[in-house]
Amino acid sequence: MFTALDLKYAIRELQDVVGALFDKAYQLDRNTFLFQFHKSGQGKLLLMVHVGEALYLTAEKKSAGTTTSFAMFLRKKLEQQRVAAIAQKGFERIVEITFSHGLVLILELFSKGNILLLEQGKILACWEEQTWKDRTIKKGLPYQYPPLKHDPFSLDTNEFQEILQSSEKGSVVQSLAVDFGLSGRYAEEVCLRAGVQKKKKHVDVPKLLKQIHALGTEEIRANIVLFGDSFVVNPIDLNIYAESPKEYFSSFHQALAFSFTQRAETEEHVASTEKTNDRIAQQRKQLEELEKKSVAYKELGDLIYAQYEPLESLLQMIKAKNWNVQHPLIKELKKTERKVVVTLDGKDVALDITKNIVQNATFYYDIAKKAKRKIPGAQAALQTTLQKSQRKERKENSPQIARKKVSGYRIEISQKD
Repeated sequence: MFTALDLKYAIRELQDVVGALFDKAYQLDRNTFLFQFHKSGQGKLLLMVHVGEALYLTAEKKSAGTTTSFAMFLRKKLEQQRVAAIAQKGFERIVEITFSHGLVLILELFSKGNILLLEQGKILACWEEQTWKDRTIKKGLPYQYPPLKHDPFSLDTNEFQEILQSSEKGSVVQSLAVDFGLSGRYAEEVCLRAGVQKKKKHVDVPKLLKQIHALGTEEIRANIVLFGDSFVVNPIDLNIYAESPKEYFSSFHQALAFSFTQRAETEEHVASTEKTNDRIAQQRKQLEELEKKSVAYKELGDLIYAQYEPLESLLQMIKAKNWNVQHPLIKELKKTERKVVVTLDGKDVALDITKNIVQNATFYYDIAKKAKRKIPGAQAALQTTLQKSQRKERKENSPQIARKKVSGYRIEISQKD
């Protein structure tokens, strides 16, 4: 989860974009935008925005995405405009990018998220129109911020204590996480650093506030803490993860870019695996049906031959009596289809009265043979799919691939002995 404190550190690294010229806007998919800037001496700067989630500078442009009216509007309005300031709104997951001619690009990274372009506080355009109980996002309306949380970095001791004591939360860690927007991860960290019992309601407030202020001003030491197949991205070292294996990155934006790349690769892998598993299941089902069909239809042919004479007599009787016949073998007469259904050894068998018994038996044998001929091909196709799946899995789990994935990002590995 990308928190308000994460954004505070991301904004610090985003100051490199101040002074750059806005170049292009791309919409890569439903919720992802890429903004391209150019800065003298640095060249292209690419800002990736996952609406409602996070943002970071990236070195990879990947694809140009789709041409949308919203992206084109942003490009038209902002092209060659210089970035004057980039700031976080209070302690919210809201970014304000102010341009030299006065337009402001708002990036909302909470809930469903949004991107808006403002002129003198009025919405010129928005990625998505939204209506909440306390505000409406729509072109032409004044922009309203959501109800703002308390900013713990701007509060003095008395203000902080008053809010903490009046909180409806049952413990200090819950109040820090919710009332002050620190999230569970950083609320736990503050309590640990301050040496207070997180489940208590009344604690040493000055000590707690001191650790909160310190938490927002540390030197960036971006890392990803590993938990088996999952991980969490941090801009700084956290004591709550002191004993956990982690990978360090040269910048917080690099760590974020890496994490989202990994997520995309994981989602692609899951989708590919599901597709392969569906194909394997379909091929197994097809093979099973062919094997059953081969056996079942041969058995029907055998049953017909086993009752050759009674059945031949029955067919002649039906023809002679123009279907007005009763017989212990008959289950159903289908005059319009010119067929009679008989029960042989507990199994229903349809016989065509326009054919003799040999021809009827041959009909079922031919179906059995056709199904049997297809079995080797179905087995080979299934085996090929299984082998491809196994090779892909071995390749993705190999140490070489794992090292390649972090190449260019990881600068150090820390792991408990």
